[in-house]
This record gives sequence, C-alpha cells and structure tokens, in this order.
Amino acid sequence: MRKPLAFAAILTLASLALAQSDTERARSPKEVIREFVKLELAGARLTPEGRHGTATFLVLPGTAAPYPINIVSDKFDVHEIPSAKNNPKLNVYFPYLYGQLDSALRFKEALHVTPGNGLIREGINAEYDLVLTNKHGEVEPDGREGRESRGAQEWRIENAPSFGTINLDTAIRYVSEMREKTNDPTVKKNADLTLAKLKKLH
Repeated sequence: MRKPLAFAAILTLASLALAQSDTERARSPKEVIREFVKLELAGARLTPEGRHGTATFLVLPGTAAPYPINIVSDKFDVHEIPSAKNNPKLNVYFPYLYGQLDSALRFKEALHVTPGNGLIREGINAEYDLVLTNKHGEVEPDGREGRESRGAQEWRIENAPSFGTINLDTAIRYVSEMREKTNDPTVKKNADLTLAKLKKLH
C-alpha cells in the first residue's frame, strides 16, 4: 500500500543521509541544509512520520505541520551569509514561487508581474542557523514531543523558518490527501479550488 506523500521513499532518503560511521567525516553545514531541504520539498514536515524522521536535523524539531506552506521550484541554491555569531548562517534561494497554502487548504497564487508587466519577484529565500552539537530533540512517530537525544557531534539546524517549503508535485498530493481525510465541507471546497489551480500550474 502506498504511504501518504510517498514517505517510504522520503524516510529512506533520511536514513541514508544520516547513516555514517564514526570514521566518516561529518557533513558540512551546506550538506546538512541540502539534505534537509530535499526532504522538506518532498513534504517531510507535513506528517508526524516525516517530522519523526527528520528530527535529527533539528536542535528543536516542531511537533506540528508548518504553516503557511510556500510552494516553490525543485531547484534551489545554498549560500553562506555573514553572521554575528561564529555559527554558520545559510540562505536557501528558490528561484520560483508558485504561491502559498494555508491550514484551511486555501491557495494564494504569487503575483509575478504588476499590471504594467513589471517584475515583482521571481522566488523566495529561507534562512537557516546551524550549530555544532551532539544534542537534538525527538518527535515520536505519532507526532508527540519526545525526549532530548544525544548522538554524534554534527551540524544541526538551530533555527529553521516557521513556514513550510514544498514543491508543486508534493503540494498536489498533500492537498488531495488532506481533502480525503477532512469532514469539514469548507476545507473540502477549498481543496477542490486549490487542486484546480495547482493542476493548471503543473
């Protein structure tokens, strides 16, 4: 049976990303962010299973889905930016923003041109602060907050954006699945309208 949002594949990616022996070199801050963002684009923080699987990337992982959710391009660039602290601060730039999804499954399409055809914006930035630590929070498979864990000394995300960032394919799957789960007629209607818009963009 297919798991929601293809999390069998997502969590396999997470396991492979985190599987390293003590003799292997630690991942660099950029490598950590690239691996985390790939999981984020696939919707890892949208379900309890995904938040459990990616908790080791975060010093303080969240126990709820992040909203609003920005729907962006698959491609992204990672750049280090100046920081007042010694810890690295990284900027992730997504060159295209489709729009934003709220918790009621309403979609607001991003405006890319003004009435006079002037460019407004092409993409969106997300900033991450990292810290070298052997501690990180846990999220239980059912979504509850777990105890703090200790492991290898690694670069972990100390501050991540409060909003979610997913790609268009993930957005369509997510809205479809949430539509089937809800009993709220308003949310179902929102989902229908959103799916129609997203499929046109797709």
